[in-house]
Amino acid sequence: MLARKWRIRHDWEIKKILNNGEKKHFPLFYLLVRARPQGHWRAKVLVSKKYDKRAVKRNQLRRRWQEAVYSAWQNSNFSADVLIFPHAKSLASPFTELVQSLQSCFKN
Repeated sequence: MLARKWRIRHDWEIKKILNNGEKKHFPLFYLLVRARPQGHWRAKVLVSKKYDKRAVKRNQLRRRWQEAVYSAWQNSNFSADVLIFPHAKSLASPFTELVQSLQSCFKN
């Protein structure tokens, strides 16, 4: 689980990102990114019921992505709020591939 300071926790924060965020597409997921004036990055992984009706499967995907986010970005210095929408095929891909794809998102 992501530490509290790395998480987006409130509905109003999510709505702000959904309305004003910039969408970026990648093979295993897509992001909505909203720049922050100062501070560090924060993230939220959102998995739709379209992925699977069972909460167990959705939570499995969400937890896997949360760990990948932390592994990829723990030492990063960009300042943004990020919503991550994983694709269903990402559950079958290796964990290292998830981390590498997340690291490549914000390389300058």
